[in-house]
Amino acid sequence: FVQSGFFLYDKVIYVRKQQFFPKMLAFDILRMEGNNLFADARYEEAARKYEEALSIFRYIKSEDSKWREEGIDDQYLTEIEPKGQDDQEETKIRSAKLLCYLNLAACYLKIHNPKIALDACNEALKLDGNCVKALYRRAK
Repeated sequence: FVQSGFFLYDKVIYVRKQQFFPKMLAFDILRMEGNNLFADARYEEAARKYEEALSIFRYIKSEDSKWREEGIDDQYLTEIEPKGQDDQEETKIRSAKLLCYLNLAACYLKIHNPKIALDACNEALKLDGNCVKALYRRAK
């Protein structure tokens, strides 16, 4: 999931530079677009929207400006996971990410990709170790 944020860089770079409220607004819009796609049984497209939303708050950045021409070199990669400025913001970010990971798990279960669904559940459980939906979906 973090890797997809690397390739969505151009699409969300502006959002990542914003303050908390505009970031959350963009996140929620993308998540709701994913929800609509899921409701229409367009699970792969929904998963991409959820990954795009997650990439606002967790992504990989390359310090090598020539990576597009020369390829990706792991030594120049850094995982970025912005935090909220206070406990309230941090709680909202964690809750939003949790919802997206749960939704990703549901998408990947629908498209019969249990490995990625399991990964999404594990990410959700890192955020909330007692999340019943994550435990249930992980068991599937």
